[in-house]
Amino acid sequence: MAGERELLDERVYNHLLGQLSTRQLELGASLKPGRLATNLNVSRTTVRKALSRLIDDGWVKQTPTGSTYVAEWPTQAPQPVEAAGEVEQQSQIDATYWLIFDWILQGNCQFGADVNPRSFADQFGASMGTVRHALDWLTRDGILIREPRRGWRYGSLTWQDVIDTIEIRTMFESEVMRRAGQRIPQAILEQLKAETETILQSIESLPERERRQADYHFHTLLVEQTTSSVLIDLVKPLIRRSMYCSLTCPSDKRHQAKSFREHLGIIDALLRHDLTTAIDLFQAHMSRSLLDSLRTQMPNIPSNEGLGNTLAEIATVAPRQTEPSP
Repeated sequence: MAGERELLDERVYNHLLGQLSTRQLELGASLKPGRLATNLNVSRTTVRKALSRLIDDGWVKQTPTGSTYVAEWPTQAPQPVEAAGEVEQQSQIDATYWLIFDWILQGNCQFGADVNPRSFADQFGASMGTVRHALDWLTRDGILIREPRRGWRYGSLTWQDVIDTIEIRTMFESEVMRRAGQRIPQAILEQLKAETETILQSIESLPERERRQADYHFHTLLVEQTTSSVLIDLVKPLIRRSMYCSLTCPSDKRHQAKSFREHLGIIDALLRHDLTTAIDLFQAHMSRSLLDSLRTQMPNIPSNEGLGNTLAEIATVAPRQTEPSP
């Protein structure tokens, strides 16, 4: 059964399909994700997923530069469209999810500690019902654990959890790289390259929150370009869980700059249509990221030779976590 988060994508899709069927959207009309996201009060990611489905249906098409426009009107009426109020409710849950997740990523939680839903409701001005839904989404992403009659607690991590998350993510995201590289418009890659270069120029003064958002944007944009709902639903939660794992081993500016330079190498390979190199660079990027993270707490970890045995030895050790902010 699809989770409520997936239902938000479905509702936005049905809302746009309803507008197409009733010809409220003219043929040739431009469909800009940013504007639609603002009008519907949802994220651009949610809009892009809905547009991807409409592209697959043939009602919407994408130009070589990545712009989307109305190509045809459906000949049959769609299923009843969800009321705008229900879309609004789901978008509130989505917004609260990200507020809580960002709060967690700032190091404000302690692994294994109980979650206080009331504090989130007060802090973010959300209803308890909205907060509970957001906490359930975080549970499905593997960030929280829900226990009967007790509520939620922050997930505890061993090094095996960290290693497994990165290795499984690398396996699926390599397929993302292959598929996205075959269809991503050059204009989107050029824009992504410019954004990455800007991040590198300001890396020393860049707040940690913006650095995380830029890294998440790079990886999720490529996932979305596959237009595969299966890959999107598999990989995005893995990316978010990787972000949670990063709390165990915060990186410094030098490692962060190295990460974004590796992003540039991947983008350049995609611009050359060299998928083999892009995938190789991505896999090396993930391996290096994992090793650098582990070395922040265990500097004697070897480079590559004998790494498997070393990781097996430390996998059951619980990572240290920085103390939560007061």
